Amino acid sequence: MNRSQWSGTTGHQFEWEFVAEFRSPWDGSYMPFRQALEVVRRNQPSQVVHDEGRRLLEAIAQELSVSVEELKFFTAAGGNCALDWFHGIDAFIDFRGLIIPFDFKMRKADTRRNVFFVRPSDVEEAFQSVVHDIAWFVRSKLARG
Repeated sequence: MNRSQWSGTTGHQFEWEFVAEFRSPWDGSYMPFRQALEVVRRNQPSQVVHDEGRRLLEAIAQELSVSVEELKFFTAAGGNCALDWFHGIDAFIDFRGLIIPFDFKMRKADTRRNVFFVRPSDVEEAFQSVVHDIAWFVRSKLARG
């Protein structure tokens, strides 16, 4: 897609280009990160990944020289869960026990460093920059054990 195709797109619509909306009962109360992560794991929709999410997974798998099946994608998108609301994570990949968190943004990303931001410009460049950063993160974490 080129930039003009993203104009008028909301943040939720951009998220849905990647992953399905997460739905699970939640009372709005705070949940620690690990607990929120497990709630998301246990309540995934049957079809998690959409077209752009599949492209992102394929690019990451190629960069890491692994199969796409080794990258387990989970959605927390839609704002209806503690992982998204309190921890700013729209989706994550579990790769060999390593969590790779994502936040899909239409605009400039904030300065948090604990999540990988994906913006329309990343889609337009075939995810080159974000995939490179993810591969570096994965390799450095796996090297440390």
